[in-house]
Amino acid sequence: MRRTTIGPILALVFGLALSPDIASPDIAPGAQRPPTGETIETVVVEVPVHVLDARGRPVRGLTAENFEIVDRRRKQTITGFEVIDRARLERVAEGEAGSIPVAARRHILLLFDLSLSDPSAIARARHAAMDMVNQSLHPSDLVAVATYSEMRGLNLVLGFSPDRSQVALAIDSLGLADVPEAVPDPLGLVIAESRPSDGGATEGGTAPGLQRGDAALAQILSGELGDLQVGMDRVARQEIRNRAMAMTRSLQELARILNTVDGRKHVVLFSEGMDSSVFFGTENTADRAALAEASARGERWRIDTNELYGSGASMSMLETMVEEFRRADAAIQAVDIGWLRADDASTSRGRQDALFTMANETGGELFSNFSDLGEAVTEVLSRTEVVYLLAFQPEDLELDGEYHRLEVELVGGPKGARLVHRPGYYAPEPFEKRPGLVRRLQAAETVLDGPDRGEMVHGVFAAPVRVTGNECYVPVLVELSGRPLLVGAREGVAAVELYGYAVDRNGRVADFFSKTLGLELAKVRPVLETSGLKYFGSLDLPPGEYALRVLARNAATGQTSRMTYSLNVPAPGAEAVMTPPMIAEPRGKWLMVLEEGIRERDYPFMLGDDPFLPAARPVLNPDSGATVSLLGFNLPPEIGSVTGELVAGDGSSEPVSVELVEAAEGIPSQIVARVGTGSVAPGDYELILHVGELAASVPVVVEKG
Repeated sequence: MRRTTIGPILALVFGLALSPDIASPDIAPGAQRPPTGETIETVVVEVPVHVLDARGRPVRGLTAENFEIVDRRRKQTITGFEVIDRARLERVAEGEAGSIPVAARRHILLLFDLSLSDPSAIARARHAAMDMVNQSLHPSDLVAVATYSEMRGLNLVLGFSPDRSQVALAIDSLGLADVPEAVPDPLGLVIAESRPSDGGATEGGTAPGLQRGDAALAQILSGELGDLQVGMDRVARQEIRNRAMAMTRSLQELARILNTVDGRKHVVLFSEGMDSSVFFGTENTADRAALAEASARGERWRIDTNELYGSGASMSMLETMVEEFRRADAAIQAVDIGWLRADDASTSRGRQDALFTMANETGGELFSNFSDLGEAVTEVLSRTEVVYLLAFQPEDLELDGEYHRLEVELVGGPKGARLVHRPGYYAPEPFEKRPGLVRRLQAAETVLDGPDRGEMVHGVFAAPVRVTGNECYVPVLVELSGRPLLVGAREGVAAVELYGYAVDRNGRVADFFSKTLGLELAKVRPVLETSGLKYFGSLDLPPGEYALRVLARNAATGQTSRMTYSLNVPAPGAEAVMTPPMIAEPRGKWLMVLEEGIRERDYPFMLGDDPFLPAARPVLNPDSGATVSLLGFNLPPEIGSVTGELVAGDGSSEPVSVELVEAAEGIPSQIVARVGTGSVAPGDYELILHVGELAASVPVVVEKG
């Protein structure tokens, strides 16, 4: 796994030696001042809608004409409409799951309340959670893991991820101890290194990732909570109230954060609950009798009205928290993990009452027995099998963070049908005002979301070049257009965040890289204005097929761009595979940034004794042609003929001349050829080279001759 790198950058206009004389400090995203200049942000509001019949079953077969959206009394034009039916996606490969829009994918947040919780109850909750993930969720569902404790507050251990092995690691650790082989992923999609052989989540059983054992986890929790593990009867009532309000505030904060995540959210809260008397007053018969007797005697100093009727301030905070969850389209599915404790019945019931209120008022349910959790959650989630994803673009929307209540009406639907939909949305705030956790979740959502977008990522190139054991060294080149990086720059520094995640067919993040850069414009502005920045990073990947998702974000304005690159890493001795054709980049074109430690590896791109840098989108000149290099794995001794063609966007093709220069055996083998485009018309093409029965391609631009 890669390290996140936030440190001095070493950048240069293309050369293969670093130039420390133009190093400049990185600028962390949180340190940005409000950007200068104007940026235009188009806001598209996506509204997932579930339509249920009188029996609570999903209604199918509706179209966009069956819905109307009203935003603050203004009817909106539905500009996007999509239907996702999970019942028809029994088994979904990663590529198919990833094609489902994030707004239509269910988001399951597993929240473990560690405050005043018995360690054995937490251990049982951990196993119940993993069983539920394995047996009850759809492959397209995104799962996050968080904890709440009085010492640490709210802690997002793992962001919403499709990677079940990472979910298993997050549930295993609960964020309380050092995770073996932990990796600092800034987007929270990865918490520790995981390989397919590690197991992770398995169908129909407890994940092998749960390796610590209940006794070890109990020891970790006991050490973490320390003297917080005291009976409720030993804590002063004011302290009980303070703790209840602290947890309520944290849940309210969580709801505001979840509102920035598109899609229906289910917060599965594993908790022993809070003392409901803080909100509703005591239900203990003896206590109420004692207070009544004191009142009859006129001993008003002995009467605590908060104890008798509940605290008005606490109740107001609870109502605000519940309303925030409603606004976030998030339901609390509360799981009472204290149901086996041998407490006083009224105390246990009081804590359960608080859980019931939070669940019931947000559209969720209370589960009081682990044994039926998976089955019950399956029943709850079955109501959201069919999603009608509506989208609209509000006009004249001010980026002020204000809440917009939505109304969605069903037109011509079945009689007795009811709608469950996103009740509203918060208008975006300027990027520099968004909390760090919100920025993190929004970037992670963009990495996971369907189609590529934006023009900042100009091109991506990746190729496996060296096999070591069961892994392959894969250099990655990312080209970023320079002008978008200049927008919003302050004090002569342009800041950009760059992320790359290799996701396999099962949704597992096999490796990633991350870089935050601060670019000193006094030294690099000319090259950014004429071309841009090229980042040279790397991945270590086991054999398999991957979707390499690259995200760039202007750290001052929040503008993002994403590109997906298909990558095939060969297995030793398996079928023959070739890398995409590699064509050298002209020197001096790009501002180069190299991954730390890149010089510790042998440079992978060579033509004889000469190093070169491949272009992600090569430009071919008909007059001069180009030298092309391919690396091959498991190639036969005789490679056969080498031919080529240029394929246009309409599918038409033109042959190109190919002269074989060299075919060197090795691991990998290298093929070098000269390619000429002849009289092909200028434009965008796919260059395809055929080596025997194998083919390899790269997008190219043909210039005028």
